[in-house]
Amino acid sequence: MDTLNSFILSGTLCCSYLFGLGLLVFVGYIIFWGLFYRLSYVHTNGERDVLNFTRLQIANRARKLFGKRTIWPIPYLDEYYEQHGPDAYAYSSTPLQYRLEVQSISNADMLYGEVSDALKHCPISVEKKLSFEQQTSQVPNNITRALWKISRLERLFKSVGNRSKQAIQSQSEIKSMRTQLIKEINHSLDILTAIPVSLLRVELAHGDLEVDRLFAELNESNKRLRDLSSTYTEARDARSA
Repeated sequence: MDTLNSFILSGTLCCSYLFGLGLLVFVGYIIFWGLFYRLSYVHTNGERDVLNFTRLQIANRARKLFGKRTIWPIPYLDEYYEQHGPDAYAYSSTPLQYRLEVQSISNADMLYGEVSDALKHCPISVEKKLSFEQQTSQVPNNITRALWKISRLERLFKSVGNRSKQAIQSQSEIKSMRTQLIKEINHSLDILTAIPVSLLRVELAHGDLEVDRLFAELNESNKRLRDLSSTYTEARDARSA
């Protein structure tokens, strides 16, 4: 009996050790992948893609420790994905780099990096630098949220259909909300594009009025993007009621 108990205990300890070792290797692989991943985004199959989101959470924590920027989870906005699944790129005539979601988040991340570098050399106050850093860091996050809202709007558009006048009206509202979101995404990117040049002008001329104006515009744009994303959620809940 003692021998059997010892055997069971040894087997349990062995399994626990192997499980712990496997988990350690798995987490180590994710951290290694995250630290050397070169893109600013990862396409996911939806917000219920738990494995991908968990992987990104671990990878982004490691990246933050090493001073690297966030990898953003973005949806597939191409209708080809709905028709053909994960192999949509084989069917789509739109190259990956020209897709709306890829261009939006890639440009936002790149411009955020440019602004961060420009702020290091700009002779504005520390308070203004911190405020600018905070506002510009929100843009990729807000754009990611907006892209997910657009993805939901596209799914909702298809599910509503055009069976009645009310359905057609709902589709028209959805199109309008989608257009607003895309317009605000582009507006945020336009402001980010102007900021590094303005910071360089401040560095050369020591005048920061234009920087103050751009900061105010960026703050407003971030607010509008958040509000538009929330507006969709409220509209969806109202329809579900």
